[in-house]
Amino acid sequence: AWDRLSLVDRSRRPHHHPRQVGTRMARRLRRWRRRTGYGPRRLRWHLLRTGLRGVPSVYGIHRVLQRAGLLTRHRSRPKHQQRYVMPRPGDCVQVDIKYVPYMVEGRQVFQYTALDDCTRLRVIRFFPELTNSAGLAFLATLHTTFPFRIAMVQTDNDSTFTNWYTGAPKTAPNRPVRLHPFTLACEAAGIRHRCIRPRSPHLNGKVERSHRIDEEEFYQVRRWRTAAS
Repeated sequence: AWDRLSLVDRSRRPHHHPRQVGTRMARRLRRWRRRTGYGPRRLRWHLLRTGLRGVPSVYGIHRVLQRAGLLTRHRSRPKHQQRYVMPRPGDCVQVDIKYVPYMVEGRQVFQYTALDDCTRLRVIRFFPELTNSAGLAFLATLHTTFPFRIAMVQTDNDSTFTNWYTGAPKTAPNRPVRLHPFTLACEAAGIRHRCIRPRSPHLNGKVERSHRIDEEEFYQVRRWRTAAS
């Protein structure tokens, strides 16, 4: 005699998961993610730096945060994207402006950022406006802050940096575009001013990526009370 139940498929789920992240560690990962805004790789580095033992791998941390809905999905990178790194400091300094996502003392604040392509050194200043004078003041700051000579500054086509799309009247399309004060200041200092192609933020990708880190790890975690803070 034989039992028909012996032919029924049984669960193949393992009885033990030796590499599964424990409940206590998962709670700690979720708490640190909400507190710092760090991604899986940086979060693992931070926990190892504090001397914590039994820190999961980057993939394990990613799975814990993904199940908790604490990861933000971003668009995939375009295929066959060319990577480059400038060989010398100052060969290319990427400059961009980020809107602070909330009001500070009842007014809008803008973060002006410059990032050296070679060394990844950053200079950040905050201004209450998007004007030519703010752009010139930020350019003057770069001369005194970076410890090397700047050969080229790379920006987008915002009106704070160029008149290429706003400087000539629409009624006279053949009229040459007048040089922007930012470009003139660069030329006076012996700096080349380069504008990237329109609708191509990836060409200023390093400073754009730093702005995303600022958004995830600072602005979404902390909030200014006053301009002095």
